[in-house]
Amino acid sequence: MLAGCAPTLDTAVAQPAAGECRLLDRPEQFRSLSDGTATVACDQEHTAETYLVGELDRDAYPVLGEREAVAAEACPPRVVRGYLEAHGRQALYGVWTVPWLPSEQQWAEGERWVRCDLVTVVDEAAAFDPLVHTASLRGAAADAARADALTRCYAAAGEIADPVLSDPDETVDVRCDEPHEYRDVNHWLRQETEPSGGTAIRDCAESVQEWIGLGLRGSAGVAGVLREEANGNLTLRCVSVGADDAD
Repeated sequence: MLAGCAPTLDTAVAQPAAGECRLLDRPEQFRSLSDGTATVACDQEHTAETYLVGELDRDAYPVLGEREAVAAEACPPRVVRGYLEAHGRQALYGVWTVPWLPSEQQWAEGERWVRCDLVTVVDEAAAFDPLVHTASLRGAAADAARADALTRCYAAAGEIADPVLSDPDETVDVRCDEPHEYRDVNHWLRQETEPSGGTAIRDCAESVQEWIGLGLRGSAGVAGVLREEANGNLTLRCVSVGADDAD
């Protein structure tokens, strides 16, 4: 995602704080592990928001190719969900964590903080393209007016009658603020074979009811999207269906 050569940053970087926002909108800004971009008010245009300042327990300064490993070590996903106030029945879409480190000189002097930034992207399947925000993302998933921009839905290629959407060409993952017919309720069930429609409805009904209980959107049905994941597992993704989710 964020590959490329990594120029070094020799100047000292200010100690970050959670809740800060920055406008990082040029590809070259992501080709380094250190960033000295000035903060902006979160009600102004920005693409990155610091949700946590973590720590990294390492001796050697990481290389750019280790960015995902740094994020996994210092920027836990559960903190992302807490910052957004995402409920367990909200499946996030296009929400990336981008970690930033002190300069190499600061690292040599003993600083080990990690600035964990939230960056949302236009399309998970496309080239990295950050979305611009004009409000803080803190608590956004709990706000019915803003949650759809952060959550996962599915657009159907045509009219589908079967409650198990097993053909990968039938549905496309989209943000819920885009036209869609199905909403992911963040309940993914590993399968050995394709389940029947009745099995999908039975196994997904409770999680869809939990989603309805949040009061953010309505629902008039239960279904499942069957996908082969990147790790090769066959997964039934439980989804809510209904007029309130058909844009």
